[in-house]
Amino acid sequence: LQPSGNASFFISNNHEKGIWHFDGETWIEDPAMLRGLSQALKTVDTTRDNGVRLRDTDNDGICEIIVGNPDTQAVLKWVPARKQWQPATFNLPPGVTIVRQDGSDNGTRFVDINEDGFLDVIQSNESRYSLNIYIPQPIDGWNIGWPREVMAGPRSDSNAIPMIVRGGAHNNNGAWFHSRHLWIQNEDTAHLPNLVDRRSYDNLLRGVLPLPKSPQESLRSMKLLPGYQIELMVAEPLVEDPVAFDWDAEGRLWVAEMADYPLGLDGKGQHGGRVRWLEDRDDDGRYDHSTIFLDGLSFPNGVMPWRDGVLISATPDILFARDTNGDGKANETRVLFTGFHEGNQQHRMNGFEYGLDNWVYCANGDSGGTVTSPGTGLSVNIRGRDFRFRPDTLEFQTQIGQTQYGRRRDDWGNWFGNNNPSLGWHYIHPEHYLRRNPHFIAPSSRKPLGNYNRSHQINGISRPLQRFNGVGTFQHITAANSPAPYRDDLFGEQSARHLFISAPAYNVVRRELLQPSGVSFTSSRPEGADGPEFLASSDAWFRPITLRTGPDGALWIADFYRLVLEHPQWIPNDVEERIDLRSGSDRGRIYRIYPVGTKAKPTPNLASKTTSQLVAALDSPNGWQRDTAQQLLVRQNHKSATKHLIKLLQSSTNPKARLHALCTLEGLGQLRAEHAVAGMSDHHPGVREHAIRVSEILLRSGPDDALEQALRRLVDDTEIRVRRQLAFSLGEWGSPTAGELLGRLAKASAGQPDLQTAIASSAVGR
Repeated sequence: LQPSGNASFFISNNHEKGIWHFDGETWIEDPAMLRGLSQALKTVDTTRDNGVRLRDTDNDGICEIIVGNPDTQAVLKWVPARKQWQPATFNLPPGVTIVRQDGSDNGTRFVDINEDGFLDVIQSNESRYSLNIYIPQPIDGWNIGWPREVMAGPRSDSNAIPMIVRGGAHNNNGAWFHSRHLWIQNEDTAHLPNLVDRRSYDNLLRGVLPLPKSPQESLRSMKLLPGYQIELMVAEPLVEDPVAFDWDAEGRLWVAEMADYPLGLDGKGQHGGRVRWLEDRDDDGRYDHSTIFLDGLSFPNGVMPWRDGVLISATPDILFARDTNGDGKANETRVLFTGFHEGNQQHRMNGFEYGLDNWVYCANGDSGGTVTSPGTGLSVNIRGRDFRFRPDTLEFQTQIGQTQYGRRRDDWGNWFGNNNPSLGWHYIHPEHYLRRNPHFIAPSSRKPLGNYNRSHQINGISRPLQRFNGVGTFQHITAANSPAPYRDDLFGEQSARHLFISAPAYNVVRRELLQPSGVSFTSSRPEGADGPEFLASSDAWFRPITLRTGPDGALWIADFYRLVLEHPQWIPNDVEERIDLRSGSDRGRIYRIYPVGTKAKPTPNLASKTTSQLVAALDSPNGWQRDTAQQLLVRQNHKSATKHLIKLLQSSTNPKARLHALCTLEGLGQLRAEHAVAGMSDHHPGVREHAIRVSEILLRSGPDDALEQALRRLVDDTEIRVRRQLAFSLGEWGSPTAGELLGRLAKASAGQPDLQTAIASSAVGR
């Protein structure tokens, strides 16, 4: 209790109380050092040990008084400036006591397990076990004390720490600490090698990490909501480290593999990311052949087939790569855009999603950057914004939203994003409209989803691994990404309202049910806050990243399959030295989910279709098929498709087909006023909304009478989304008539702030 290092002792019972120090020759009583100690504090009560111990927890040379019994837990620190004892800012970990109610040993020991010079707390008895590491200074959300729980659980756990004490009158279990090990020797260990059981400090600090499972074992560890089934579509060695994927027009699967996560192949930044494509050569519905298309990439996190090659997001660049000699491997690579900020690989720019407006959309990733196109020389700062671009013309524009990973669209052009702690956002106002009026400060265009009680609670089934950041976030979503609207009819009538979100930190996939609300949505969990997740795995290595509706109508999942998901930035050095941050780099799986009692649809080869057949493909219930058919028609400039598109617009009973007919006519430059008018008269509000949008090119050159009359009628449309789009699009029309219609909309806009925002964006100069 003194800096001299000489021994001290403290006694407090029903007969005497005092502190004595040894001065080298004799014991000297120090009554002043009792200041601040409660009269009720006793080291023993009659003959019962009260669990009072002297331990120097902070290495200042003076022990703290630690009290740990079922009735009292406290840590008292001597404060020289005040010359008295005061409560420390921390206590023993929850559930940890030094003695039991009868004063017997409860199996708690103070040992420097991680060898940082500070005492950690380990407890193990017949009921439970735990290991908590001492934190000497606040860091990454941890406060001083023992808040960092490495492992804990009931005695029944298969990986439990061996008992230090056991139940019964004679509870000494023969435990001691030596040579960086916990040793146990008793009658139960007599059959073991060397007659002892032991656990190394390294083993304890690993938290007895789970071992990887084979693809089939991992598949069996998954639990789906009733009525659904999951299939393994491809696994290592055909695919490794998958984080993103997409299909080309031939139906081949393209995969971006972040093999260099987290710090490069060599731990020093060596690039090793890959893009590969897979095919099903024997037509059995499973991919059986894999070709590495391009490797040596910088942490690739997105891939999209485009023309005769693929787009790749690999910060600091967006690349276009293609094979020109037919060997299946890229031999020509071109940088389309560069300047995206590097850094934490979980916060980098990522792509891609095709918009109804024929632009390609990407997520910012939270890192920003001043982006330049070598082809045009133009630069754009994307700080705080997502973005879109045209790969052929290299046009580039920022967009509302700062999505961390996976900006996704539904069938009607609604864009969704999120970040680690946020389930999802709906981006309600396109930025290119809002930037028109410099005198108007628009309210937030990001509407959060999941606004219900305990929406961020995760109900996983895996044994939680040690977390190093996000203290207090256990069972709360901390790694949300890839908010994917379902885009087919295979999942049933309500499936168009399903939004799937991956949460790899807890090995689950969440399903939210969207409900239209004004121009946006609210969301709910059909299963309730305490209900099961849509998909949960007991395999802690299962890391679902990208989610997509496949060409077959199933929900596809890229499983990164890694032990360590957290970036080393958030992992303490002592832990980082003891685990392999790249465990699982030679593994990876891709799954698909679809309802029981149904069959996944065949994947069509759209590359072999004629122009009329591609137009017919726009009538598919499948979002990938409609998007791909539209891309092919627009990219290949199939003007001959015009008559077929007009017929589809006029006669299809599928409103999504009529929508794509309008968008494809726009992309081909073949949209005429009569097509827009037909769309504005459609019985489906989504078609009317986009008919207004695509008509903007006609408004800029002056509409004819029929188009003007159609616009006038829409001022009184019953759907607020239609009126909101009308207000946005009128800003592209310089006629006084546009001002008149905006005035009519404004008069009826009370209590409709989103409509008022659209009106204000178009009001400049009027």
